[in-house]
Amino acid sequence: MTSKRWGALTPEIVSTLVTFDRERKNWQYSKSDHSMPARQAEGVAGLWNKLAMYDVALLADEVGTGKTLQALSVMAMLWRQKPDAKVLVMAPNRDICRHWVTQFEIFAKKHYRQADGVVRRPEAEEPAHQPELCWSLEDLAAAVKTNEAKLFITTIYSLSSLVRGEYDEKEDKLGKAADVAASVHRRIKRALDG
Repeated sequence: MTSKRWGALTPEIVSTLVTFDRERKNWQYSKSDHSMPARQAEGVAGLWNKLAMYDVALLADEVGTGKTLQALSVMAMLWRQKPDAKVLVMAPNRDICRHWVTQFEIFAKKHYRQADGVVRRPEAEEPAHQPELCWSLEDLAAAVKTNEAKLFITTIYSLSSLVRGEYDEKEDKLGKAADVAASVHRRIKRALDG
């Protein structure tokens, strides 16, 4: 998606779609509010706007500050604008991957305000689409090819499968890994229509 199509986002708009206080479904952002939910709404707007300007954004903060919730909110905004968008999350390990699945379910049920069929099912408080756990890049390429999921979750360790087995010192492991990565990349791009 090009930068021009992102559009600007404010914390006020974010809070019409997402509540960052799951105990208060009617929570709304206010500039005078200095709570964690207010900071999270500002974070989502900031991430979105940086993506619009630079095509890249970084979210980094202390443990327990709602980074996953903010990332899921940005994903929801993206799916609202482009319902067929695909998102890849690379987590440190399988436990964190499973945590993302759980958090996505909680997000749809407790945080996302609209049963729009894009992020949350109209008939239930659950995600409109299920995340796809992929433990290898081959699994990822195959899952993308089916064109069913919109959220793919894998581990950073999936990258270690680019080069398997024993190689002698004269063999170019980095070159081999780059070749395998390029092959997987081409398969994914074909499956996504470029």
